[in-house]
This record gives sequence, structure tokens and C-alpha cells, in this order.
Amino acid sequence: MARDIKQLHPRLQTKVEELKALCAKEGLAIGIGECFRSVAEQDALYAQGRTTAGNIVTNAKGSSYSSQHQWGIAVDFFKNVKGHEYDDAAFFSRVGALAKSIGLGWGGDWTGFVDRPHLYLPDWGSTASKLKEQYGTFENFKKTWTQSSETPKQEAAQPSTYTGNSIVEYLNSVGKPSDFASRTQYAAQYGISNYKGTAEQNLKLLALMRGDSSAPETQPTAPAPKPTKSLEDWAEEVRAGKHGTGHENRKASLKKAGCTYDYEKVRAKVNELCGVKTSTKPASIYYPKYTGNSYGIDTVFAAIGIPEAFLGKPKNRKSIAEKNGVKNYKGTQDQNLYLIGLAKQGKLKKV
Repeated sequence: MARDIKQLHPRLQTKVEELKALCAKEGLAIGIGECFRSVAEQDALYAQGRTTAGNIVTNAKGSSYSSQHQWGIAVDFFKNVKGHEYDDAAFFSRVGALAKSIGLGWGGDWTGFVDRPHLYLPDWGSTASKLKEQYGTFENFKKTWTQSSETPKQEAAQPSTYTGNSIVEYLNSVGKPSDFASRTQYAAQYGISNYKGTAEQNLKLLALMRGDSSAPETQPTAPAPKPTKSLEDWAEEVRAGKHGTGHENRKASLKKAGCTYDYEKVRAKVNELCGVKTSTKPASIYYPKYTGNSYGIDTVFAAIGIPEAFLGKPKNRKSIAEKNGVKNYKGTQDQNLYLIGLAKQGKLKKV
């Protein structure tokens, strides 16, 4: 089977290199396996476990062009450790999460035939059906490939019966992926830079994808108003007792009064005015970076100094998970791998 990524869609080639770099940063030994497959190669793989030796690994015949590999939009990966290429579930979950973070689809999310080593460009959904319907043959599809490794060729507006103002609903109505990663790619296609998913950007993208030449221009964000009081003014008010006692009460009172300075800066200025020396280096909001190789959540947490009270059970780790954006934390493998990934980057926020 072919393992030459140069046979893949140009944008997928770029994504593979990006994923390899992310894996290298986390010490994940990723290897690239199956890339493009010909009809004969796909038929040989389909025969495995049916008319030839081995286990069944695909339900797609080569003559049906039902495999994404036959269209150059899919690639398989493995753990590049001899004897353990496919036996590390945590490895595949973490690589799958990293792949999704850069806009790729992951076969580990499929509910029928789960394919954890499988990654693909999600522009045409999770199967090859839309490609077969739109292009008929791989040769026709390949003619649309551009040499740009960043974004696909801008397509003409597609007809839709949807008349509302939701970009997500519009994309669903024309059969396109509507997740944030896909919308970021569409925005780049249509010249919308620094896409953040704001209402203004979404309305402009919607108009452009509909073919509306009168799409509104996005306006730069207005600069924040300059503070009416100096840092020293606010500090003097705190010294005078105007904002009560206790850090939480003072912080709330300052915010209500319109103070735009960070509370720690106000606090430092108060100490300065009172002649109290304070450290000029702010305390880190993150736990230390984890540099080990474990994927056990308690092992990682303990290694970076998280107290024992937060270990052992999901309910103990819940406050840390919520602090780091994990809602409804249950201690699932994907949730834990996400937290471990933050710890490996030194970006796990303290509670």
C-alpha cells in the first residue's frame, strides 16, 4: 500500500506536517501509514479477512470508490514504536484530538465502523458519497486541486432554500461542514482574516458564500476607552477604605466603579504607597509544565505539584477541569487527555 503523502490532496499534505510537529512537541511518536490507494490496492485490502488471510479492516470495495483513501483526502497513522503500533488507546485519542484541533476529521469519532488510526479532510463529510456525486471519478476531482496547501479553491455560491442569518444553518443546508475549523477555512477563502466567529464576521461570510456582492465590510474593533482615573487614584481610594475590606470585596467594588486596571496592579500600587515591598514578578496562573511520558491523569497531576486532595476521583479533579474549560467533567479518557495535553504545554490553569 502507498505511503507517499505527496499523492494526497495538497492541503492534507500540509495538515499532516502540522500534526507531526504538534506530536513532536508532546513527545508522541507518530508514524504515517496508508495514504492514497488505487482501485487494485483497495480491492486487495477488501479481500483481507474475506478471501485472503488476515482480519477485515475495511468495508469499501475498490471498484465502488467508497474509501476516502481513493480520493486522496485521508491518511492513516500509527504509534512508531515496534511491537506497539496499535495497542495504545491513549496515544490514538491524543493524536486524534490534536488532528481535530487543526481542522481534520478523525475516524475514532465514528459510531459504526470506528477507525482510530484514520484522519481525513472533513470538507466533504465523513464518507466519499459527496465526492462521488459531485465529481464521479478521482481524476475529475484531482483536477480541482490547487497547489495551495492552506485553503481549497473558492467555490461558487450554492443554491439553498435557507433564508435566515445563521452561517451554521446555511452551511448545513448546502451540505457543507459547519464546525469552527471549517468556517475558519471558508473565511480565509473569502478574504476574512483573523476569523474569530464574531457575529459581524459570520454575517459577512454568509453574504459572501451566498454570492452577495454587497457584503458588509468588517470594521476594526474600536479601541478601549482610556481610563479616567490613574492607577494611583484607584490605589488611593483603596487606601482610604472606599472599596471595603478583603480582596474579593475590593475587586468587585473596583470593577463596579469602572476601574479597568487589573486588581493585582492596584494592589501592588497600594503596597507601594504604603511602603510595602512586593515582588515585581507576578505569580504564574499555570501549574508547572509536565515533562514526563505518562498519560495517567493522577500521575501527571502529582508530578506538577497538584495537591492530593485533587487526585483519585473525577469529583476531586472537577474544579481543575472547569477552570480549564472542561464542562460537565466526568473523568472520561478524552477529557483527561485534554487536561494532560495542557499540562504538557505548561498551560494547565491553577485553581
